[in-house]
Amino acid sequence: MTLEKHIVDTMKEWQLKMGSLNSVIVLYYPEVSIQKSLNLDESLKGKALGEQVCDYLEKVAPYLGKVSVLNEKDRMGIKIGKEGCRYVEEELPEPEFLKGFLEVLKQGDFNALVSYATEFAKAHGTALVIEEKEEDPFTSLHMENPEVEPYYYCVEDNEFGLHYHRFSKGDFENL
Repeated sequence: MTLEKHIVDTMKEWQLKMGSLNSVIVLYYPEVSIQKSLNLDESLKGKALGEQVCDYLEKVAPYLGKVSVLNEKDRMGIKIGKEGCRYVEEELPEPEFLKGFLEVLKQGDFNALVSYATEFAKAHGTALVIEEKEEDPFTSLHMENPEVEPYYYCVEDNEFGLHYHRFSKGDFENL
């Protein structure tokens, strides 16, 4: 998955959850995630890595406008201005699976969520993979064919209701 796709998908996720993103936003990533996404050496860190991120986004995603980075220990914030947020919100489509996933999530019924994801997978010619591990408080859901939906959804059902975190495959494997 490209860094551009992950940024845009995260912006669309925030838009679906919170409404309009008519402001400056900062998306934080572990440096190692950025290094892997851009196929860069793990020794490239801090300011030098930030310069690579800015150059990359300027080339592949000029619609995001001027992007800057914030360095914090082993993570990096990618700061996107109002113009970039507006473009993503108005011009790029909402992710079909995520939109439905969030609607069903509001019901607070884990079985309904699994049913939605299973039916979505079938409708798109793939299968839903469900993984549960004793040591994890969550259940992992992902599509067998990542072209249908590339993310891993870690869903937890506890006394506070249903909660999820969404990861790229590489970030999921690093948990």
